[in-house]
Amino acid sequence: MKTVKTRWGEEISGLHCEIVNWKSNGMEKSIWNYYIYIPKKAIPKTFKKFILKPRKFQFGKSSTIRYRYDYYPFEDYFDFHGGITFWEYIRNEVGEIVSLQVGCDFNHLCDEGMEYRYEEIKRDLECSVRKFISCVPELKEK
Repeated sequence: MKTVKTRWGEEISGLHCEIVNWKSNGMEKSIWNYYIYIPKKAIPKTFKKFILKPRKFQFGKSSTIRYRYDYYPFEDYFDFHGGITFWEYIRNEVGEIVSLQVGCDFNHLCDEGMEYRYEEIKRDLECSVRKFISCVPELKEK
């Protein structure tokens, strides 16, 4: 299945962000996602609290074991469309976590038939960044 993605990089209040619009064969409409990248060096005092232990799950006995982080205790930190739907750690070459990528999917509120524009997605992303910064004193100090 072929997937076509368009990505836009944004720098918002000192945090790298990304907006993605993608569509796979057979899909009527494309899906929007956005992500905030939170480097450990930006919040060295509080980064540790964002490291969650993964929970294993399987769809069936013969399926692949996967890990999920969807028990995030941080909904109040992010004002995301539909809540947090993506949580991933970025590691350096020796396996240390150096950054967190957290994001949302504009297809989880039964809004898959909605048409969104880039400007609307960016506005929501900016609100999410502002909300996160307001909850992390280390970032507010900068």
